[in-house]
Amino acid sequence: TQRLESLCRTSERLRQQLEQVEQQFIDSIEPVLSEQQAERLPALRHQASRRQLRTRQTTMRWVDFELRPIWDQVEHLAAPDDRASVAALLLNYESALTAHLRRMVEAHCTLPVRISQLLVDFHAGALSPEDYQAGYDRVRAQYARTLQAISRLNRNTARQLAELIDEDVAVKFMDRTRVVVFPELYPDRGAIHDIFDGVIRDADLDEASRENVAAMREEYVSHHERVNARLEELCVKWGEQAALGRHGYQTQFLPEALEPLLQQRREISQQWLERLVTAVGHDVVEAQQFGAETELLLENSDAD
Repeated sequence: TQRLESLCRTSERLRQQLEQVEQQFIDSIEPVLSEQQAERLPALRHQASRRQLRTRQTTMRWVDFELRPIWDQVEHLAAPDDRASVAALLLNYESALTAHLRRMVEAHCTLPVRISQLLVDFHAGALSPEDYQAGYDRVRAQYARTLQAISRLNRNTARQLAELIDEDVAVKFMDRTRVVVFPELYPDRGAIHDIFDGVIRDADLDEASRENVAAMREEYVSHHERVNARLEELCVKWGEQAALGRHGYQTQFLPEALEPLLQQRREISQQWLERLVTAVGHDVVEAQQFGAETELLLENSDAD
Protein backbone atom coordinates (compact mmCIF):
# COMPACT_ATOMS: atom_id res chain seq x y z
CA THR A 1 0.00 0.00 0.00
CA GLN A 2 2.80 2.41 0.83
CA ARG A 3 4.45 1.72 -2.51
CA LEU A 4 1.20 2.41 -4.34
CA GLU A 5 0.82 5.68 -2.46
CA SER A 6 4.37 6.66 -3.39
CA LEU A 7 3.76 5.87 -7.07
CA CYS A 8 0.54 7.88 -6.97
CA ARG A 9 2.28 10.92 -5.50
CA THR A 10 5.12 10.68 -8.02
CA SER A 11 2.69 10.38 -10.94
CA GLU A 12 0.68 13.37 -9.76
CA ARG A 13 3.82 15.47 -9.24
CA LEU A 14 5.01 14.73 -12.79
CA ARG A 15 1.58 15.54 -14.20
CA GLN A 16 1.51 18.88 -12.39
CA GLN A 17 4.98 19.73 -13.66
CA LEU A 18 3.96 19.00 -17.26
CA GLU A 19 0.83 21.09 -16.85
CA GLN A 20 2.85 23.96 -15.41
CA VAL A 21 5.34 23.88 -18.30
CA GLU A 22 2.54 24.06 -20.85
CA GLN A 23 0.84 26.93 -19.01
CA GLN A 24 4.14 28.81 -18.92
CA PHE A 25 4.47 28.38 -22.67
CA ILE A 26 0.99 29.86 -23.15
CA ASP A 27 2.01 32.80 -20.93
CA SER A 28 5.05 33.36 -23.14
CA ILE A 29 3.06 33.71 -26.37
CA GLU A 30 0.31 35.95 -24.98
CA PRO A 31 2.17 39.26 -25.60
CA VAL A 32 2.44 38.58 -29.36
CA LEU A 33 -1.19 37.61 -29.91
CA SER A 34 -3.79 39.80 -31.54
CA GLU A 35 -6.84 40.82 -29.53
CA GLN A 36 -8.95 38.27 -31.37
CA GLN A 37 -6.40 35.51 -30.75
CA ALA A 38 -6.09 36.44 -27.07
CA GLU A 39 -9.82 35.85 -26.64
CA ARG A 40 -9.14 32.15 -27.21
CA LEU A 41 -6.55 31.93 -24.43
CA PRO A 42 -8.94 30.86 -21.63
CA ALA A 43 -10.12 27.95 -23.77
CA LEU A 44 -6.53 27.13 -24.66
CA ARG A 45 -5.48 27.11 -21.01
CA HIS A 46 -8.31 24.74 -20.07
CA GLN A 47 -7.45 22.53 -23.02
CA ALA A 48 -3.81 22.35 -21.95
CA SER A 49 -4.81 21.33 -18.44
CA ARG A 50 -7.18 18.65 -19.69
CA ARG A 51 -4.52 17.22 -21.97
CA GLN A 52 -2.49 16.36 -18.87
CA LEU A 53 -5.55 15.15 -16.96
CA ARG A 54 -6.73 12.69 -19.60
CA THR A 55 -4.13 10.02 -18.88
CA ARG A 56 -6.33 6.95 -19.31
CA GLN A 57 -9.57 5.83 -20.90
CA THR A 58 -12.63 4.97 -18.86
CA THR A 59 -15.40 2.44 -19.39
CA MET A 60 -18.26 4.90 -18.97
CA ARG A 61 -19.96 6.53 -21.96
CA TRP A 62 -20.05 10.29 -22.51
CA VAL A 63 -16.72 10.70 -20.68
CA ASP A 64 -13.71 10.17 -22.96
CA PHE A 65 -14.34 12.97 -25.44
CA GLU A 66 -15.02 16.71 -25.68
CA LEU A 67 -17.66 18.66 -27.53
CA ARG A 68 -15.57 21.41 -29.12
CA PRO A 69 -13.88 19.19 -31.77
CA ILE A 70 -17.32 17.91 -32.80
CA TRP A 71 -18.73 21.44 -32.95
CA ASP A 72 -15.76 22.54 -35.06
CA GLN A 73 -16.92 20.10 -37.77
CA VAL A 74 -20.30 21.80 -38.19
CA GLU A 75 -19.68 25.36 -36.98
CA HIS A 76 -19.36 26.72 -40.54
CA LEU A 77 -22.99 25.67 -41.17
CA ALA A 78 -24.37 27.73 -38.27
CA ALA A 79 -25.54 31.34 -38.29
CA PRO A 80 -23.09 33.94 -36.88
CA ASP A 81 -25.30 34.73 -33.87
CA ASP A 82 -25.60 31.03 -33.09
CA ARG A 83 -21.82 30.64 -33.24
CA ALA A 84 -21.39 33.38 -30.64
CA SER A 85 -23.91 31.72 -28.32
CA VAL A 86 -22.21 28.35 -28.70
CA ALA A 87 -18.78 29.89 -28.05
CA ALA A 88 -19.98 31.24 -24.69
CA LEU A 89 -21.58 27.91 -23.81
CA LEU A 90 -18.44 25.94 -24.66
CA LEU A 91 -16.19 28.22 -22.61
CA ASN A 92 -18.30 27.66 -19.48
CA TYR A 93 -18.55 23.94 -20.27
CA GLU A 94 -14.78 23.54 -20.63
CA SER A 95 -14.13 25.32 -17.36
CA ALA A 96 -16.50 22.91 -15.58
CA LEU A 97 -15.06 19.93 -17.47
CA THR A 98 -11.52 20.76 -16.34
CA ALA A 99 -12.64 20.81 -12.70
CA HIS A 100 -14.47 17.50 -13.08
CA LEU A 101 -11.44 15.87 -14.67
CA ARG A 102 -9.25 16.93 -11.76
CA ARG A 103 -11.62 15.19 -9.37
CA MET A 104 -11.69 12.11 -11.60
CA VAL A 105 -7.90 11.86 -11.70
CA GLU A 106 -7.67 12.22 -7.94
CA ALA A 107 -10.29 9.53 -7.40
CA HIS A 108 -8.65 7.18 -9.91
CA CYS A 109 -5.23 7.65 -8.34
CA THR A 110 -6.45 6.76 -4.85
CA LEU A 111 -8.66 3.89 -6.05
CA PRO A 112 -5.96 1.13 -6.13
CA VAL A 113 -4.50 2.38 -2.83
CA ARG A 114 -7.83 2.13 -1.04
CA ILE A 115 -8.65 -1.27 -2.56
CA SER A 116 -5.20 -2.53 -1.64
CA GLN A 117 -5.73 -1.45 1.97
CA LEU A 118 -9.05 -3.27 2.04
CA LEU A 119 -7.31 -6.43 0.84
CA VAL A 120 -4.61 -6.08 3.49
CA ASP A 121 -7.24 -5.71 6.20
CA PHE A 122 -9.24 -8.63 4.84
CA HIS A 123 -6.28 -11.01 4.73
CA ALA A 124 -5.27 -9.87 8.20
CA GLY A 125 -8.69 -10.89 9.47
CA ALA A 126 -9.74 -7.33 10.30
CA LEU A 127 -12.57 -7.45 7.75
CA SER A 128 -15.18 -10.11 7.09
CA PRO A 129 -15.92 -11.05 3.46
CA GLU A 130 -19.15 -9.02 3.70
CA ASP A 131 -17.36 -5.97 5.10
CA TYR A 132 -14.65 -6.23 2.43
CA GLN A 133 -17.25 -6.38 -0.35
CA ALA A 134 -19.16 -3.45 1.12
CA GLY A 135 -15.95 -1.41 1.36
CA TYR A 136 -14.96 -2.37 -2.20
CA ASP A 137 -18.37 -1.37 -3.55
CA ARG A 138 -18.21 1.93 -1.68
CA VAL A 139 -14.76 2.82 -3.05
CA ARG A 140 -15.71 1.91 -6.63
CA ALA A 141 -18.97 3.87 -6.34
CA GLN A 142 -17.10 7.00 -5.23
CA TYR A 143 -14.88 6.73 -8.30
CA ALA A 144 -17.87 6.03 -10.56
CA ARG A 145 -19.61 9.19 -9.33
CA THR A 146 -16.75 11.33 -10.67
CA LEU A 147 -17.26 9.71 -14.09
CA GLN A 148 -21.02 10.14 -13.92
CA ALA A 149 -20.57 13.86 -13.29
CA ILE A 150 -18.54 14.19 -16.51
CA SER A 151 -21.05 12.07 -18.40
CA ARG A 152 -23.93 14.30 -17.26
CA LEU A 153 -22.02 17.45 -18.13
CA ASN A 154 -21.31 16.23 -21.68
CA ARG A 155 -24.88 15.00 -22.26
CA ASN A 156 -26.51 18.14 -20.89
CA THR A 157 -24.17 20.51 -22.74
CA ALA A 158 -24.65 18.64 -26.02
CA ARG A 159 -28.42 19.04 -25.62
CA GLN A 160 -28.09 22.73 -24.73
CA LEU A 161 -25.82 23.33 -27.71
CA ALA A 162 -28.28 21.64 -30.05
CA GLU A 163 -31.06 23.89 -28.74
CA LEU A 164 -29.05 27.01 -29.61
CA ILE A 165 -28.70 26.26 -33.33
CA ASP A 166 -30.90 25.55 -36.33
CA GLU A 167 -32.45 22.10 -36.41
CA ASP A 168 -30.59 20.85 -39.49
CA VAL A 169 -27.21 21.82 -37.98
CA ALA A 170 -28.26 20.35 -34.63
CA VAL A 171 -29.04 17.02 -36.28
CA LYS A 172 -25.58 16.92 -37.88
CA PHE A 173 -23.95 17.83 -34.57
CA MET A 174 -25.83 15.16 -32.60
CA ASP A 175 -25.20 12.53 -35.28
CA ARG A 176 -21.46 13.17 -35.06
CA THR A 177 -21.65 13.10 -31.26
CA ARG A 178 -23.35 9.71 -31.30
CA VAL A 179 -20.63 8.30 -33.55
CA VAL A 180 -17.99 9.40 -31.01
CA VAL A 181 -19.87 8.17 -27.94
CA PHE A 182 -21.10 4.88 -29.43
CA PRO A 183 -18.59 3.75 -32.08
CA GLU A 184 -19.96 0.18 -31.92
CA LEU A 185 -23.38 1.41 -33.02
CA TYR A 186 -22.82 4.25 -35.48
CA PRO A 187 -22.80 4.89 -38.28
CA ASP A 188 -25.35 2.19 -39.07
CA ARG A 189 -24.15 1.08 -42.50
CA GLY A 190 -27.34 -0.87 -43.09
CA ALA A 191 -29.74 2.00 -42.40
CA ILE A 192 -31.96 2.97 -45.33
CA HIS A 193 -32.89 6.58 -44.53
CA ASP A 194 -31.07 7.81 -47.64
CA ILE A 195 -32.86 5.32 -49.86
CA PHE A 196 -36.23 6.55 -48.61
CA ASP A 197 -35.15 10.14 -49.21
CA GLY A 198 -33.96 9.33 -52.72
CA VAL A 199 -37.19 7.59 -53.63
CA ILE A 200 -39.25 10.49 -52.24
CA ARG A 201 -37.29 12.89 -54.47
CA ASP A 202 -37.82 10.71 -57.57
CA ALA A 203 -39.44 12.97 -60.16
CA ASP A 204 -41.34 10.06 -61.75
CA LEU A 205 -43.14 9.17 -58.52
CA ASP A 206 -46.79 10.24 -58.38
CA GLU A 207 -47.98 12.25 -55.39
CA ALA A 208 -49.95 9.44 -53.78
CA SER A 209 -46.95 7.12 -53.93
CA ARG A 210 -44.70 9.87 -52.58
CA GLU A 211 -46.99 10.40 -49.59
CA ASN A 212 -47.12 6.67 -48.99
CA VAL A 213 -43.32 6.39 -49.02
CA ALA A 214 -43.00 9.40 -46.69
CA ALA A 215 -45.37 7.77 -44.20
CA MET A 216 -43.46 4.51 -44.53
CA ARG A 217 -40.20 6.33 -43.87
CA GLU A 218 -41.60 7.91 -40.72
CA GLU A 219 -42.66 4.51 -39.44
CA TYR A 220 -39.27 3.02 -40.27
CA VAL A 221 -37.42 5.82 -38.45
CA SER A 222 -39.59 5.30 -35.38
CA HIS A 223 -38.79 1.58 -35.19
CA HIS A 224 -35.12 2.15 -36.00
CA GLU A 225 -34.71 4.82 -33.32
CA ARG A 226 -36.38 2.68 -30.66
CA VAL A 227 -33.80 -0.04 -31.20
CA ASN A 228 -31.01 2.56 -31.23
CA ALA A 229 -32.24 3.88 -27.88
CA ARG A 230 -32.10 0.36 -26.41
CA LEU A 231 -28.62 -0.18 -27.83
CA GLU A 232 -27.37 3.10 -26.35
CA GLU A 233 -28.96 2.29 -23.00
CA LEU A 234 -27.21 -1.08 -22.93
CA CYS A 235 -23.84 0.54 -23.69
CA VAL A 236 -24.35 3.14 -20.96
CA LYS A 237 -25.37 0.60 -18.34
CA TRP A 238 -22.53 -1.72 -19.32
CA GLY A 239 -19.99 1.05 -18.84
CA GLU A 240 -21.46 1.99 -15.47
CA GLN A 241 -21.32 -1.59 -14.23
CA ALA A 242 -17.73 -1.91 -15.46
CA ALA A 243 -16.76 1.27 -13.59
CA LEU A 244 -18.28 -0.24 -10.45
CA GLY A 245 -16.10 -3.33 -10.90
CA ARG A 246 -19.01 -5.67 -11.53
CA HIS A 247 -17.99 -9.14 -12.67
CA GLY A 248 -18.82 -10.03 -16.28
CA TYR A 249 -18.97 -6.44 -17.55
CA GLN A 250 -15.53 -6.31 -19.13
CA THR A 251 -15.32 -4.44 -22.44
CA GLN A 252 -14.50 -7.59 -24.42
CA PHE A 253 -17.90 -9.08 -23.55
CA LEU A 254 -19.92 -6.12 -24.81
CA PRO A 255 -20.09 -7.11 -28.53
CA GLU A 256 -21.78 -10.39 -27.67
CA ALA A 257 -24.31 -8.58 -25.47
CA LEU A 258 -25.08 -6.08 -28.26
CA GLU A 259 -25.48 -8.63 -31.06
CA PRO A 260 -29.17 -9.56 -30.54
CA LEU A 261 -30.23 -5.91 -30.74
CA LEU A 262 -27.89 -5.22 -33.66
CA GLN A 263 -29.46 -8.17 -35.47
CA GLN A 264 -32.90 -6.75 -34.72
CA ARG A 265 -31.81 -3.40 -36.19
CA ARG A 266 -30.57 -5.11 -39.36
CA GLU A 267 -33.84 -7.01 -39.69
CA ILE A 268 -35.86 -3.80 -39.35
CA SER A 269 -33.95 -2.22 -42.24
CA GLN A 270 -34.38 -5.42 -44.25
CA GLN A 271 -38.13 -5.55 -43.62
CA TRP A 272 -38.75 -1.91 -44.51
CA LEU A 273 -36.60 -2.17 -47.61
CA GLU A 274 -38.75 -5.09 -48.75
CA ARG A 275 -41.87 -3.00 -48.09
CA LEU A 276 -40.40 -0.13 -50.09
CA VAL A 277 -39.57 -2.40 -53.02
CA THR A 278 -43.13 -3.76 -52.94
CA ALA A 279 -44.55 -0.22 -52.89
CA VAL A 280 -42.56 1.39 -55.72
CA GLY A 281 -40.73 -1.43 -57.49
CA HIS A 282 -37.22 -2.77 -57.45
CA ASP A 283 -35.99 -0.54 -60.28
CA VAL A 284 -36.97 2.68 -58.50
CA VAL A 285 -35.17 1.62 -55.33
CA GLU A 286 -32.14 0.32 -57.18
CA ALA A 287 -31.78 3.63 -59.02
CA GLN A 288 -30.74 5.33 -55.78
CA GLN A 289 -27.09 5.66 -54.81
CA PHE A 290 -26.28 3.63 -51.75
CA GLY A 291 -23.55 1.55 -50.13
CA ALA A 292 -22.56 -2.09 -50.45
CA GLU A 293 -24.41 -3.15 -47.30
CA THR A 294 -27.71 -1.82 -48.65
CA GLU A 295 -27.04 -3.56 -51.96
CA LEU A 296 -26.70 -6.77 -49.98
CA LEU A 297 -30.06 -6.07 -48.35
CA LEU A 298 -31.60 -5.71 -51.81
CA GLU A 299 -30.05 -9.00 -52.90
CA ASN A 300 -31.51 -10.67 -49.82
CA SER A 301 -34.87 -9.11 -50.64
CA ASP A 302 -34.72 -10.61 -54.15
CA ALA A 303 -33.81 -14.00 -52.75
CA ASP A 304 -36.81 -13.97 -50.44
